Amino acid sequence: MRAFFLTIIILFTSIKASACSAFVCRAKNGVYFAKNFDWQYSHGYIIKNSKGVFKNGYNFKGEHTASWTSKYGSVTFNQIGKEFPFGGMNEEGLVVEQLWNQDDCEYEVFKNSKTISELEWIQFQLDNYKTVDEVIHSLKQITIIPVMAKVHYFIADTSGKSVIIEFINGKTQLIESSDNHQLITNSNYKNSQNYWATHKDTVNKTSGSSLDRYCHLSHSISKLNLDDTIDSEALFKTLLPTRTTQTQWSIVYDITNKEIQFLSRNNPTIKTIKLDNFNFEDNTTIAAKINSETLNFDDYNFDDNKILVDTFQKNFGIPYIDYSMMNTHQMNPKKQLSDSLFKNTVNIKVIFNVKKNSGKIALMLVNSEENYIKRQPIKAAKSNVVDGRVSVMFYSISKGNYAVMAYHDVNNNGKLDTNFLGIPSEPFAFSNNAKGFMGAPKFEKAKFIVDSDTVIDLDIK
Repeated sequence: MRAFFLTIIILFTSIKASACSAFVCRAKNGVYFAKNFDWQYSHGYIIKNSKGVFKNGYNFKGEHTASWTSKYGSVTFNQIGKEFPFGGMNEEGLVVEQLWNQDDCEYEVFKNSKTISELEWIQFQLDNYKTVDEVIHSLKQITIIPVMAKVHYFIADTSGKSVIIEFINGKTQLIESSDNHQLITNSNYKNSQNYWATHKDTVNKTSGSSLDRYCHLSHSISKLNLDDTIDSEALFKTLLPTRTTQTQWSIVYDITNKEIQFLSRNNPTIKTIKLDNFNFEDNTTIAAKINSETLNFDDYNFDDNKILVDTFQKNFGIPYIDYSMMNTHQMNPKKQLSDSLFKNTVNIKVIFNVKKNSGKIALMLVNSEENYIKRQPIKAAKSNVVDGRVSVMFYSISKGNYAVMAYHDVNNNGKLDTNFLGIPSEPFAFSNNAKGFMGAPKFEKAKFIVDSDTVIDLDIK
């Protein structure tokens, strides 16, 4: 039993998460949005998106995919293809960015809404709205069908208003701020604020964890004199302490002047993009490579986009996406296309009933007896205990046989505590509430069959 859970602990501590950090500040001379983009890969394009273009969302799943005509042009940072941006700014000064949410995220399903994927959601907002209030007012029109990412969104406009949008236990949370700044990293806002309250005087500046980066960035922002004028150099400097070994791009949006400055890990020279220099009524797609030494916007075609899509396929190897069709859609979103491979995926929701209202649940999802024995998950997650219950959603899972293994880190020390014999002293559980004798239960006892969206309940004790 001890060896079994030791393996689980090692696997959980080795899970790599994106480490993005972002903040909005309202200074005397304008509104700014700054972000470090942390990821495994550095390639990508900055793409000009035209207005007056009719679009359909890519139909990953469902019968009510969104369609719209873009009202505003935009400039976006793209790594997996056009129409699927990681963030950007439109000609009216609306900035929409996303950061990976390492705490559990479950997107809200709105009645009678249209559907769209998590990155297309960004392009939809940039295409249709010019203020934070407009985005908030329209939220219930769109339900997100995620392809792979659990994110929270960070949005700001020229008025200085900003909002963090999170999805917790299937409900949308809006976090606004009356301060002269707002920030977020990769933990949800409530957890970040709670950590700040107890650790702001003892920040670990070397850990790189989401919560420590939140505290470090808070201190860094406090050194800015926002009652005076500031410049992009000061903002890049403010981001510097939260850069990690995976920081690929650093971006400063000058929202007031509708300018973007950025640098990349492969090319640290700061480059400037002025949105006023673009003709967004021109339907031609142009783009610039993010890592180029010089900023040159050239014609962007099907083959250029295919390189991004093929690289995405190579890096992630997600088996349930029709990559060729996705590339076709991205370059011609006017046509309604449906991904037959993705339609065969399902979602698994795991609900835990816990006895102690503290700490986190750490769990793994495995898809075969071999992976169960080797403790090799296809998905893993950690989620905070709230009001005696925890729910974790695993999106986009192929149909088949699965098992769940989990433990309750009651004291939040990042490990499963054991007694002097190596027997766990904190609660643990397996799917089907299966029990083993002097060790973990066999896969056959823990496995469950998934051929449609599935909800399982587990007592963790």
